[in-house]
Amino acid sequence: MRRHAGSHVRTAVTARTWGGVLAAVLVIGCCAKSFSAAEPGEKPAAAVPSFTPWTWPPVSPSPTISPTPAMRAMPNLVGQPYLTASQTLSDLDIDERYQDASPLGRRMFDRKNWTVVATEPAAGAIMTGPAKLLLLKNSEAAWFTKHPVMPRLPVGKSASDVRHAKGAVLDPVSELVIFRYAKGHTPKDASDPTERYENEPATEAKSRAGLKDTYGYGDLIVGSIPAAGQQVRPGRLIVVLVRPEPEKPSKGGGEDIDLPSVPNHSDDDDDVNIPGWLCPTRFC
Repeated sequence: MRRHAGSHVRTAVTARTWGGVLAAVLVIGCCAKSFSAAEPGEKPAAAVPSFTPWTWPPVSPSPTISPTPAMRAMPNLVGQPYLTASQTLSDLDIDERYQDASPLGRRMFDRKNWTVVATEPAAGAIMTGPAKLLLLKNSEAAWFTKHPVMPRLPVGKSASDVRHAKGAVLDPVSELVIFRYAKGHTPKDASDPTERYENEPATEAKSRAGLKDTYGYGDLIVGSIPAAGQQVRPGRLIVVLVRPEPEKPSKGGGEDIDLPSVPNHSDDDDDVNIPGWLCPTRFC
């Protein structure tokens, strides 16, 4: 019985102990709740928003950049007639500029007679401004397409035959051909060139520096700039290098022959139209 009673007492004490712990927990919870609750007569605090950094003065947000027609890619217009290329750019709402691809600075009078040989920027590049079309005359554009490298000129032949003769190799680009005396073949009385070209690459102008001017008439071909087999930029000036043709000795020793005078056997004062061995009729 005592054992049983003692066991019963321990059970009761244990129950009281756990009951006290539970009561303490409840009290702490109530106090915590009272701390978070609003005081009597006050409104409950609003939820605290997430923290957002700020600066002073306030910075306005950057505007969103929308794509514009100027950001379109450059179409491939090389080899097209000018009128076709111009219409393509107009359809894409792209402004255009055009320029002679040669250093001659020629103006375009007949628009049907010109072909696009290059563009700035090149095809596929993003446009940031107007498109520039570099143009040559149709026959010139076709010649440069056919001759990506310089053809060999007939050395020793007359220089005038390669530019204006029918079927001559340089006839389609005759306006772009200039003549210069080759080094070592310059006459003493040769003069410096007087032409001034615009928009010519410095390397091309430097390639003929110091060469004297000639028109090519009566001269013989020595070579060319660029040399045969070298790459040719569409629109560059073609320089034909020449040497003077040797003077041919005159027949008969070069002495002047005095012809005998015609005797006058008439009293007529018309001494000019007298028939004779130099004039078979009176009206020679």
